[in-house]
Amino acid sequence: MEKPIPTDKRPDEKGRVGSLLTPILAWAAPALPVHERSKGWYIKGGVIALLLIAWGIISGSWTFSVVIVLCAGLYFLIRSHTPEAKPFIIAYQGVSFDGIFTQWDNLKNFRLLQTPTYTELTITQKARRSPTIHIQTGMVDPQLIRMALSQFLPEDSDHEEGLLDIIIRICKL
Repeated sequence: MEKPIPTDKRPDEKGRVGSLLTPILAWAAPALPVHERSKGWYIKGGVIALLLIAWGIISGSWTFSVVIVLCAGLYFLIRSHTPEAKPFIIAYQGVSFDGIFTQWDNLKNFRLLQTPTYTELTITQKARRSPTIHIQTGMVDPQLIRMALSQFLPEDSDHEEGLLDIIIRICKL
């Protein structure tokens, strides 16, 4: 068994804890997948954006054209941003994601989404207004994660990747 590791030194109102966790499994990985985009991808995106802008101008929907210009400009500004690796700990007491601890009683289920290029862990919380936890598994074997989490949470194996998620993955957005 590994030594307990601190998640944070001082507790606060957002659920950050100052106590020690006894980890079962821990890793750090980006919350979002990192996509490699070729020069052709940028050219296709630019052509699509120009066509949409032209269509908006021709159809008299100038606000649509402005929105497309703003989206393209925003994407141009953030295109080189690489998501930072966030620490994730599966412990006997619960899970800690990016320093925020959640007890097992507050979690509903988990699922592992395996795509051709990455595997993503999603943990659903019981409270509807609480955010769903998403993190890439990185170099950690998904079977180890499944074994560790299944001790405490049921796996949502019936849930499939949503249409929007498929589009985002295929378009590398």
